[in-house]
Amino acid sequence: MSSNRYAWLDNQQPEQLSASIMSSNRYPWLDKPQPEQQAPLLLPTKEWIDKPQLEQLSASIMSTNRYPWLDKPQPEQQAPLLLPTKEWLDKPQPEQLSASIMSTNRYPWLDKPQSEQQAPVLLPTKEWTDKPQLEQLSASIMSSNRYPWLDNPQPEQQAPLLLPTKEWLDKPQPEQLSASIMSTNRYPWLDKPQPEQQAPLVLPTKEWIDKPQLEQLSASITCSNRYPWLDKPQPEQQAPLLLPTKEWLDKPQSEQQAPLLLPTKKIPGSYGIPFISPIKDRLDYYYFKGHDNFFQSKINQYSSTVFRTNMIPGPLMASNPRVIAVLDAKSFPILFDTSKVEKKNVFTGTYMPSTKLTGGYRVCSYLDPSEPTHAKVKQFLFNLLKSRKDYFLPAFRSAYVAPIFSSVESQVATHGHVDFNALNNDIAFDFLGEAYFGERPSKEGMFGSCFNFQKKVTIWLLLQLAPLASNILTKFLIPKLVEDFLLHTFAFPSFIAQPGYKSMYEYFNTAGSAALDLAEKVGLSRDEACHNLIFATCFNTYGGLRVLFPGLLKRLAQSGRDLHARLATEVRQAVATHGENGQVTLGALEQMELANSVVYEVLRIDPPVEFQYAHAKKDFLLQSHDAQYQVRKGEMLFGYQPFATRDKRVFGANAGEFVPDRFVGSDGAKLLRYVWWSNGPETQDPTVNDKQCAGKNFVVLVARLFVAEFFLRYDSFTAEISSSVVGAQVNITSITKAKAKAHASNFY
Repeated sequence: MSSNRYAWLDNQQPEQLSASIMSSNRYPWLDKPQPEQQAPLLLPTKEWIDKPQLEQLSASIMSTNRYPWLDKPQPEQQAPLLLPTKEWLDKPQPEQLSASIMSTNRYPWLDKPQSEQQAPVLLPTKEWTDKPQLEQLSASIMSSNRYPWLDNPQPEQQAPLLLPTKEWLDKPQPEQLSASIMSTNRYPWLDKPQPEQQAPLVLPTKEWIDKPQLEQLSASITCSNRYPWLDKPQPEQQAPLLLPTKEWLDKPQSEQQAPLLLPTKKIPGSYGIPFISPIKDRLDYYYFKGHDNFFQSKINQYSSTVFRTNMIPGPLMASNPRVIAVLDAKSFPILFDTSKVEKKNVFTGTYMPSTKLTGGYRVCSYLDPSEPTHAKVKQFLFNLLKSRKDYFLPAFRSAYVAPIFSSVESQVATHGHVDFNALNNDIAFDFLGEAYFGERPSKEGMFGSCFNFQKKVTIWLLLQLAPLASNILTKFLIPKLVEDFLLHTFAFPSFIAQPGYKSMYEYFNTAGSAALDLAEKVGLSRDEACHNLIFATCFNTYGGLRVLFPGLLKRLAQSGRDLHARLATEVRQAVATHGENGQVTLGALEQMELANSVVYEVLRIDPPVEFQYAHAKKDFLLQSHDAQYQVRKGEMLFGYQPFATRDKRVFGANAGEFVPDRFVGSDGAKLLRYVWWSNGPETQDPTVNDKQCAGKNFVVLVARLFVAEFFLRYDSFTAEISSSVVGAQVNITSITKAKAKAHASNFY
């Protein structure tokens, strides 16, 4: 039980107890299914509970029907908790006793007279046992400064359990005693006068005992009369120390989270005065404080990353703007847990655009996984991506890289700068059409130019996203309050987008004919599949690329030439050794560890979609780093991802900074589970049973391709960065072509 196993004990959480069982490789029975496991902490019977508290045994050993010797009078009982000797610890693990349970019927040496047993801890006397409970020591935590007899030399002490010091914890494991961690310097409340102490070992109620074993608390913390949160009705109580599951135990020790006791608190915050307060919050969010300051001010006000607030757009657009904000890395993942939350009609938050903008259908983004159509649509999208995977790289080179980079070079040479966002918006859709369907929208006979197509898509997007946007009309000197009224009070009529949407439908129905054949195979009508395909391509993917590629260039430009040089070297070496004819391949991309880390870091710090929403399916307790909170069925949860993915408790002091190599190496890879841009962890792939983005891997692929193709072609660049309606605005002001390609250093 080395001291480096329990780093979490260094936290200032005096009410927490150590976990009773930490490692799955210590106890073979833990490999069995949980219902078949022999719990190392035995649970009391009703008869035991009904006895006066002073007659009960320590909460560590509770069952009167498990061991015959417990039926004897107390002075004649064998010690229920004997601690092992060094000799015992040196035995093979299967022969060792669990440090929490030591039964006299398990091992022969325990059948010897007590004087012959190797019990390193002396046993309490009857006099000690007969004292009132407040004068007794807790069986798990015993302070060496409490009782005079503890000042005696150790052999003379009548100490039920001796406490290890830091020196003890620093010793090699074989020299250490039981797995219990009991240091007196961990629990400040022990310094209080004894009557004021909160005993860390308390006893369960009958109601608790009557629950199934998996719902019970560990027998280490159980009493309903010691802690305020236990005074609540039983269904509202949270088990502060649950028995660990096999899944938890199978994790590497460094990744295990000890099942610690967190205080249950009321969710802070208020929704204020109906109608008035939601509008005030909206104005603060959009105009007076800004996004980040709006949330940070509330975190500071409530000293909590979980709180109640109103969320945009508010009246009259949304009938109910009330949400519970979750803004840390511990609480945020609740938004992905479909066993506890529902994702129906929450894609855009507290309001939903008219289905007239999507052909009368609720498309996949607005469906909960429990709805049958969700699985059909998502499987259709998976099948489409799989069928076209061999076309992604060639399409990116021909339909995106060639036209956009040649335009960048020519415009920088001619005008001294280029609006990258405008070029990206025009050209990105040609790439998607080529990649998904083998047919570009700009092809003659379709729309005449890609610009015409993206203009129609932009109008359609604007009608859906205007309630979430700001500072669009203010650029034309329209006052903020006027803009707020126009954008955030009433929805724009859907007929504005109908002519353009009809053209979009014609393109997808024609160019995507083969894709729609795949939809019919999973039970979707061609019409419903076509509207879903429009949304997935135009809203999800195209809308994402309009934010992602400028976001990549923003962070790269701000990082400077040193990073550019490192990326250029890595990309060109990977292409030289794993490429094909000097071109980027999937094998080459896998060798670009720094480039891949840059992509993940941009997705972490500037996620394309900042908000996630969900409704609680049932009552449950929501945990943050510092507390747990009761959430009621039907309440809306809201996550602001830029705060959750910049959590300093996960990413360290530089969590708010762009660190290009953050995800390099094995330690960096462990942090990927906290990257949630896709509505799920980066370490998981989407399925039909969750709400993770169906095109998650496609987006990561094209982002990697963008970085690789850029630094295969260029040594460095500079740019002016500002903000746009969505994401960053990038104006490239200079670009240096790679010497190996240009045979000269051309600097515009």
